[in-house]
Amino acid sequence: PVEGKYKVYIIDEVHMLSKSAFNALLKTLEGPPEHVVFIMATTNFEKVPATIVSRCQTFQFKLADPSEMLEHLKKVTKAEKISIEDEALNIIINRGGGSFRDTLSLLDQISTISTKKITAQSLRMSGEQKFKEGDGLRQTFETTSNAEIMFFTDKCQVYKTRLSEFDD
Repeated sequence: PVEGKYKVYIIDEVHMLSKSAFNALLKTLEGPPEHVVFIMATTNFEKVPATIVSRCQTFQFKLADPSEMLEHLKKVTKAEKISIEDEALNIIINRGGGSFRDTLSLLDQISTISTKKITAQSLRMSGEQKFKEGDGLRQTFETTSNAEIMFFTDKCQVYKTRLSEFDD
């Protein structure tokens, strides 16, 4: 390496590698240079060949504990001077699905559009409006262009809403 003791290669979604790419990676893992570290991340661990897994240290991550997230969000809201109810924080944590990144992103989005105290009631009201937008989803899909459907599904992803929540 030019700088530092190690050269680190991060392979995200390693399960997507082709068979020949896995074979090349295996040869490198069998005799890696001392200054090289590979970090491989995947959401489908079972798709990574056993020959690769057997030569690696594996760490299984889990979703964040809601009580830990609540404590962290309280620190963030205090530091950023965001006025928000604990119940509203719990709604945001639930929508974040156990991901710190997604939960903080939701808090950021909500805090930028609100100039006063964020309440659970205001979040629920915005959720009710969102659900009204999804009324008659099947009928909407039958009469809507593909581009508009893609926009709607992207919006569902942003708000962590499953399409089944709109089902008639």
